[in-house]
Amino acid sequence: MKNNGLYHSLDEIESHFYFTAIATLKATDGASFVVDLQHQCQKSAYGYQQGIKKWFMAHLITFFFQKISPTIMLACQNTDAKTGEI
Repeated sequence: MKNNGLYHSLDEIESHFYFTAIATLKATDGASFVVDLQHQCQKSAYGYQQGIKKWFMAHLITFFFQKISPTIMLACQNTDAKTGEI
């Protein structure tokens, strides 16, 4: 069964960058993970190795099904040089 909320979250992350970005999920206990994102051939690539997107999704699911405190943060930093944003 697909988790529509999870796929919606991925679509939302992917909609905010054109070429490259960095997605970070950080919890209050200091645990965090970071994934580099790139658009390639009209698709988004997660990380530089196979399976990173599934790994990222598994971590997102863990956070979605836990009681999430307001201080858990998901940040996506646009690193596209062409946008002029950092």
